[in-house]
Amino acid sequence: MGSLSRRVCVGGSMMCALFVSALAAAAPTRENYPLRDLKECSPRAGLPNFYGKLKQGKEVTIVYFGGSVISQEGYRVLSQKWFQDQFPEAKVKGIHAGVGGTGTNLGVFRMDRDVLPYHPDLVMMDWAGNDMGEPSPDNLKRTTEGVIRKIWRAYPECDIVFMHTVAEQDKPVFAQGKMKYSISVHEEVADHYGIPTIYMGMDVIKLYNAGKLVFRDSDKGLVQVAGEELNVDSPMMVNQDGKVPFSADGAHPYQNTGHRLFMDVIERSMETIEPIGEAGPHQLPEPIMPDNWENARMIPITPAMLTGDWESVEQASFHHGAFAKRLPELWRGKPGAKLAFSFTGTMVGFYDLMGQDTGYIDLRIDGKSTLVRKFDAYCAFTRLNRTISPLLPDQAHQVEVEVLAKPIDKRAILATRNQGEKLDEHPEQYEPTNWYVGAILLLGEPVAPQQQQ
Repeated sequence: MGSLSRRVCVGGSMMCALFVSALAAAAPTRENYPLRDLKECSPRAGLPNFYGKLKQGKEVTIVYFGGSVISQEGYRVLSQKWFQDQFPEAKVKGIHAGVGGTGTNLGVFRMDRDVLPYHPDLVMMDWAGNDMGEPSPDNLKRTTEGVIRKIWRAYPECDIVFMHTVAEQDKPVFAQGKMKYSISVHEEVADHYGIPTIYMGMDVIKLYNAGKLVFRDSDKGLVQVAGEELNVDSPMMVNQDGKVPFSADGAHPYQNTGHRLFMDVIERSMETIEPIGEAGPHQLPEPIMPDNWENARMIPITPAMLTGDWESVEQASFHHGAFAKRLPELWRGKPGAKLAFSFTGTMVGFYDLMGQDTGYIDLRIDGKSTLVRKFDAYCAFTRLNRTISPLLPDQAHQVEVEVLAKPIDKRAILATRNQGEKLDEHPEQYEPTNWYVGAILLLGEPVAPQQQQ
């Protein structure tokens, strides 16, 4: 398109300006993407394979796949128990496959490790919050489609349902009766594949609009009232003002309030979804995005790729402990350490960590350098993360990452979330500027000698 644009511009600046303006107007963005109307449940093709096995009293496995909300001891645990109670002759197994703070652009790479090995009968996907960080609707379609197509290529009879959450930051959107951008994109993809969706926030929104819920409040000193007083089915906890406190931070619900409201919606929606559809293998339609990420893969780091001060981190260490099930391994690089390899394909990334003692890395692809900061306002604690390049030409690429000793004002960064005092508790933990990396993420193939490792 670049060459076409140049040819048009030769004809005159006015034509060039009109052509560029037309392209900009046509290009979908997070800001101009058409938002869907609020809707509690879209059953589409239902969950017939999953419900068929439940009704036959068989064992089923639900993989709960998403970010931090699905990782909580909330609707993930409550829904597994609810399915078990509804079908006592069956055995319902739940797999926790959530990673907080990440979206489908990491989830699609995690599937061969965190989802597919469990032979799921149902994958409940919850990506609404973190996929808001993707500014390109087309990229979000690529990653979301990649997840779906990976599942159905491996297990054509596995059913999928999208679980949509709500948060305080969504108030301007739901005040207009709309779903936010990330959910609207997921809904488009769900339409294409016939996948059911559940917007779990409908009761939350109703209570908020009625002045009976606050998104952000303490859960101390709550009292229980009858469900009828709140016009919801289940008993609910309220604060001293008689309002339901949804969460402490506006996003992560309390188990006995926000998640309970989510479950009310799930129960109603599943009753609608249950009779829908015919059992059998799912057929993969032509993709919305032909260059979707269904071929995303995670490959190990080998010692041959490493030079400088690297250390293999044991699973029992402070930084690795909670991540042992997620990362294939973990390497810690100190300033000056380098990781280098070659691949053929269109994207490269890294499954890594961010935390108190991380800093900057220099990511060089084909000699072009990009400074990446691996410390942010949430780094008072360590968490899984990813570093991902832009899309690249489909060809061979040389990649080198160097860990930098570049100074970083960690106190100022933490202070943006009023976490600056955390640094004073253990200042020595924040002094280093290391990089922790567990795997390479590729849309493509590694080149020899790594292929033979």
